[in-house]
Amino acid sequence: MNLIFNASAGTGKTWQVTELYAALVLGKDREPLPSGRKPVAPENILLMTFTDNAAAELRQRVSEKMLAAENDALESNDDELGDRARRVLRSLPAANISTIHAFCAGLLREHALELGLSPTFQTLEDEERNALLEEVLKAEIFQTLEADKNFREFCAGISVLGENEYSLINTIRSLLEKAASRGLDLSRAEAMLPDPAPTFGKEVFQKIHDELGQHDLPKSAAAALDALKLFLADFPSLGKLNAVPKFGQAKKVKHLSDELAEVKERFLTETLYAENIEIFRAFARCLAACARSFTAAKRTRDCVDFGDQLLLARDLLKDKNSIAPAFEWVVVDEVQDTSRVQCEIIEALWGPQTNLVICGDKKQSIYAWRSADPQVMPDLEAAMAVRGECRRIDLKTSYRSKDRVIDAVNELFSGMYAPYDALEPRGILDGEKPCVEFLNDEEGTTDEEMAAVARRIRLLVDGGEVWRPKFGHDNERFVEGQPFRYGDVLILLKRSTHQSVLEKALRDAGIPYTSGGKGRALFDQQEVRDLLLFLQVLTQPENDLALVGFLRSPFANLPDDEIVQLGWDGETFDHEILRKQFFESGSEAAERLLRYRAQTGEKLASQLVREIVRETAFDAQLAGQAGGEQKLANFKKALDWIRAAERGGQVLLPDVVRRFEKYIKSPPRSGAAEALLPDPEQNAVTLMTVHGAKGLTKRVCLIPDISFGDMTEPGFAMFSPQGTLEMSISGLTGGKAKSPGWDAAREADKTVRDLESTNVFYVAMTRARDLVVLSGAGTKDSKGWKKLAEGFLQSASEDVLRELSFSELPEIGGQRKEDRGQKVNVAYMPLIIPAGVERRTVTSLCEKKSPFSISQSSIINPARYGTVGHAVLEELARNRWEGDIPELVAQFGGIEESEILIRQLDAAREVLRKETAGAAALFAEHPFVLKRGDTIFDGTIDLLAQFSSHSKILDYKFSGESPDAVLATYSPQLEAYQEAVEKLNPGAEVSASLVLIGESVRIISLPAQCH
Repeated sequence: MNLIFNASAGTGKTWQVTELYAALVLGKDREPLPSGRKPVAPENILLMTFTDNAAAELRQRVSEKMLAAENDALESNDDELGDRARRVLRSLPAANISTIHAFCAGLLREHALELGLSPTFQTLEDEERNALLEEVLKAEIFQTLEADKNFREFCAGISVLGENEYSLINTIRSLLEKAASRGLDLSRAEAMLPDPAPTFGKEVFQKIHDELGQHDLPKSAAAALDALKLFLADFPSLGKLNAVPKFGQAKKVKHLSDELAEVKERFLTETLYAENIEIFRAFARCLAACARSFTAAKRTRDCVDFGDQLLLARDLLKDKNSIAPAFEWVVVDEVQDTSRVQCEIIEALWGPQTNLVICGDKKQSIYAWRSADPQVMPDLEAAMAVRGECRRIDLKTSYRSKDRVIDAVNELFSGMYAPYDALEPRGILDGEKPCVEFLNDEEGTTDEEMAAVARRIRLLVDGGEVWRPKFGHDNERFVEGQPFRYGDVLILLKRSTHQSVLEKALRDAGIPYTSGGKGRALFDQQEVRDLLLFLQVLTQPENDLALVGFLRSPFANLPDDEIVQLGWDGETFDHEILRKQFFESGSEAAERLLRYRAQTGEKLASQLVREIVRETAFDAQLAGQAGGEQKLANFKKALDWIRAAERGGQVLLPDVVRRFEKYIKSPPRSGAAEALLPDPEQNAVTLMTVHGAKGLTKRVCLIPDISFGDMTEPGFAMFSPQGTLEMSISGLTGGKAKSPGWDAAREADKTVRDLESTNVFYVAMTRARDLVVLSGAGTKDSKGWKKLAEGFLQSASEDVLRELSFSELPEIGGQRKEDRGQKVNVAYMPLIIPAGVERRTVTSLCEKKSPFSISQSSIINPARYGTVGHAVLEELARNRWEGDIPELVAQFGGIEESEILIRQLDAAREVLRKETAGAAALFAEHPFVLKRGDTIFDGTIDLLAQFSSHSKILDYKFSGESPDAVLATYSPQLEAYQEAVEKLNPGAEVSASLVLIGESVRIISLPAQCH
């Protein structure tokens, strides 16, 4: 017998699965199982789910049911039932209740030698796997760049090692993961590219031309006819074909307009693809080499990753059917989250005598981004129907949400899904208010929206009955007048873009909060950033911003006014003076920092951290702050991360700091959530992504940011549904080229992402028991979830939906500032500019001109070009001109003209290395304030080189203009720089020069008489 539990949100799916398991092992009668069955031994049942937590919950629920059965047997004197329950309890620790990965790992252990692994092979955790993968990818990419000119041409128009999602290295990383989930063999990636196909001949265009010529054409169509004639005369000129314009939709020629558009698009695609096929193949060869090298690297280390567990187990089960465990029942929970490879494993275990049970909800398939295939559940359902003896059970009664929430959910989603499985409430609560709210202000800002969200939470907790639902859940049932705590509130984030704004609003409103689930907020917390500041000041002596942050942290506890005094020169704050005076002060903090710096070559980062924590009582200070328990737990989790990063002492302290800095900027996908506190009853609002909250229930859910749309750009490479490698790349001969199946693959990908966006919204809307609060701001045109919900928001009755503007939410008195990462008892004094004094930037002294001349007019985005160039030079200066320029250009975002910029930066580095040779210190992006009469000028010097007897100012200009013209424009700016430095160093010799970066690199010095 095969069973399908179609379980909508909150309908007791876990209860159904564990009840079925209990009935099987105890031999109890239960629908839909046939009566009179014999008990099934636990070892003959495989119960699988997809997360460790879910597996642990299933095992616990089964254990509870066995204990309950044992008690029932005692009361009814049923010795046979009691014996069965006790036997199951004894066997549960070894029962096949696990994640699908754990089951596959066990299978690999049994057959390790057959697979070329040792029985003691290790499974790489995510962070270790990612570090190994990055090492392999960089090595293969650089090797291919050196050896393959076609690959160099391919890379000319893209970011190679950039951190953006669509850089070359991240695209390859993504393709490797997707291939593993689908069971695609990337060692043959070149063969996965579509072969070039013959395209249309001249006669097809001639036919359209001749038919057009038979009509009396409107002006636009006549112009198209003339352009088409020129193309035919110079066939197959792509430039002439591109010049053929679209023409009007006059009824008599509309069919020809449509036909020409289709023929033109196909001809361009197929011709450009054929012309550039070797460049496409070069990428595919690199992709294949990366896949092979990563597999080899793992085998050399006797390791597998989680993807390997699935692939190797699938191949083992398919190739050697005799080793497949003969389970009588295979039960798969959360089947909608299954990947294609996981589906193949399930099918391989589903033998002729095996009963398959799947449980899930297609509407809750939300993990396509991590390779779940939403089509798996429908495919398994179809296969079960073909096999026969299949029963489908629809679970519709919601045991989670009250009727008013369910009414809104049904009305909202009935138009989005066809068919839609409507939820049914357990009962009706008479006199209840609407339990879905929408906070909306089309003119409002994100800051205003998040402040409104915070006010709504305060009103719920402290605002009285008018701001609460009439009925609330007391952990057993809905009762009238139930109060709310902060711990009852869950804020679900679709993305983290505005999370910092939301957190500030919560702090300002005095609302305690914590990040839960699988979020990425650990590295955003101030207590963790303080840990990085300590390590930075140890390894980066010239990082003055880190020094200021360290002095303000609990490690040093210097008040802001003392820090200002240490760096004050009488007129302005200077970082160099701060550094000099602090270390010469002889203070306890200065001596401590110097002592720890002296130990950096002898001790691990974790050792140094533990010692300074003990010496400064850092942990006690955290614990004494508001929310201190959470902060202390976060700090300890970050310290554990450092210990893991050290890998037994084989990683140097600067390497740990660099990885730490990377994760502060871009947290990893796993292991980056805030620490979980042991007290589940902590009274704090929980912030969580919707993906992390799946399976969670809270009394109240707030869903902000519904006004914003989704990211839809798929990158430059993907797999089609048929498994072909499809690509679209720019910067090639003839312009943008794409593989023939690119558009279809992109459309299929968009369809999946659109469906997943709807599913994520459904999951978010079905987490709450008592109340759901949506909010959006700043968009008159509907986007994202607001667009999906537009019909509901406009037509829902007042009994179902309550709509409020931000201004309708009053402030609650007695708000306090939650001290989360803020120093206690510190007064922040804003800079007060006296009346009559004007404040300007130094750049305002110069007449505004374009930084690019005619010779560089091919630069698409001059401002972006200059920004990336300045950022790379700044990084090089901080490292005494050491660094990989192509990698840095990619790291700072990359540009279309990367090759030109890299060439210019290489030349500029050599010139600047000579100009700064012998300098005692280099200050990149050095800020200053200059006062001239009643005007204060703010500025930043690109590079200040300080020698023993003089200082040298170097200001970068990316320009192809003549030296005289550039100097004439920027000499007032240089004079201001020179004056500011001279005031900081009275009597010292100061020179100022422009570094003109164009076809060549030239130093243009400011004449002495100019100042």
